[in-house]
Amino acid sequence: MLNYFELMGMPARFQLDIDKLQQHMRARQAQFHPDTQSSLANNSASSSNQSSSYNLAQLKTEQISAVINDAYQTLKSPDTRAAHLLALRGIVLSTDTPIRDLNFLDEAMDFRISLDAASTATIDSLSDQLQEWIAQTETAFEQRYEQLAAMTAAVDNKAITAVSLAVQKLQFLVKLATDVAKKRDELVLQSQPLDDDLYV
Repeated sequence: MLNYFELMGMPARFQLDIDKLQQHMRARQAQFHPDTQSSLANNSASSSNQSSSYNLAQLKTEQISAVINDAYQTLKSPDTRAAHLLALRGIVLSTDTPIRDLNFLDEAMDFRISLDAASTATIDSLSDQLQEWIAQTETAFEQRYEQLAAMTAAVDNKAITAVSLAVQKLQFLVKLATDVAKKRDELVLQSQPLDDDLYV
């Protein structure tokens, strides 16, 4: 599979400088832009990026742009970045596998109930609570991933299960953050006064 970290010239680790990632994405898009006269033969890219460059060189321009955009979006979000790290180690998550952590699921249900009942007075607090929850889950994943990466012998199933569960939780919470943003937008619209002229 294509290593998105290598493609974007970023270190293969969970913590990334997102501003630098964006800069590298723009540089990659410019490198393969049809109006750009640079070629791989004249490109001074480092050897760590050459294999990815040659892979892209086999694609059509629109395909290259799509791959670069997908790499950027994958590495930009913590849940997909974590999943990509695991995929590079041959660990592919199943979308059908349920989250096997009853305490997490109970907390998630309580949060969902609070979100459904949220008002303009409480939505910011809920958002802050969720961001803290996401940060804690990111830390948990990073710790488990580092333990996995440090294993010199065959990786045991417990380690794989633990790190996979952390990614599942991240995926759930990132989606929940989208729902919080949607709820905030709904509350803003509800708080705006109606323009009577629209109904004349």
